[in-house]
Amino acid sequence: MRNAVPFLLVLLGLAGVPGCAKKMLPPSPDRFAPRLQAVRTRNRVRLELEFNENIDARSVDKDSILVRDGNGVRLEVRGAVSGRRGAWVEIWTMPQQEELYEVEGMVVDLAGNPGRFKARFRGSDRRDTLPPTLARVMPGPGTEGHVREIVRVQFSEPMDTSRVPRYLFLPEGLDTSYTRTWEPDWKELGLLPGRGEQALEVDSAEADSTPGRAVYFLVVPGGADLEGNPLRSYGHTWFTTDTLLETTTARGRVSWPDSIPLPGAAFFRHDEHPGMTSILTDGSFSTRLVPGEYRFVAVCDTNLDGVADLRAGPQPFATAQESLSVTLEPESLPRPIHEYRR
Repeated sequence: MRNAVPFLLVLLGLAGVPGCAKKMLPPSPDRFAPRLQAVRTRNRVRLELEFNENIDARSVDKDSILVRDGNGVRLEVRGAVSGRRGAWVEIWTMPQQEELYEVEGMVVDLAGNPGRFKARFRGSDRRDTLPPTLARVMPGPGTEGHVREIVRVQFSEPMDTSRVPRYLFLPEGLDTSYTRTWEPDWKELGLLPGRGEQALEVDSAEADSTPGRAVYFLVVPGGADLEGNPLRSYGHTWFTTDTLLETTTARGRVSWPDSIPLPGAAFFRHDEHPGMTSILTDGSFSTRLVPGEYRFVAVCDTNLDGVADLRAGPQPFATAQESLSVTLEPESLPRPIHEYRR
């Protein structure tokens, strides 16, 4: 009996082990600061920092990052955002020289640990010569009931935000009704309705009898990336302020003198329901219009200065026609592209 008591205590102790395990504290959280592992120069205006762990994108701020040359002179940091991978940070600067620089700053990891970094790198003299392109324009063409919403333009790379991209609205009074705002990566321009909010609304008392209207938006060449490479492509969309608007497809094709394919813009003039769209490099264009009679004009800006050098029309166009086929000719009285809406 004397040995039975210790044996019983051992059994009770073993039985209590699982219960104790359930009460154990979880592993200790990450308390280590992020460390910079590599600095890469992609071209003379872009750096890439790689850290040993993922970085909280909200902590990436250009104002907390300094870049200096060998003499301690600061090189302006124009932008900084979270990179393509969670542990990367992209930095855009004024053009670098092929010399030694120092970059320093602070970031925070996903656990909230701040980490200061400092590293030297050799500047690049490699110039980016590729022009930016339009990746997307939103809302998508034909979106219905788009009232008081943002128009977004996405570019293939960061843009020079000091140069306002050229864009047009129809009705043209909306050109000055939107406020411009850039995303931190400078790849997306947002146009927020301000004073135009009233202009886009359909009066509720007339909602049953008023079919609404179509709003057209066109991006034209004029913006540039951080190296000054100009945007050469056009982009467009159109949306309605009501779901009751009846539209029909209008399409066509233009040809150029000397068969030089260049993008352009096509305008459908109308007192109440004007429309416009972009002309692709193959000469084709397409959009949807309220059925009716229009005056059609096509233009092309060959040197990207915002002035039309080639023109076709104006000529009559009825939406009952299947398509248009026109030839661009040198413009005798060149005008800014936006004036051809009238």
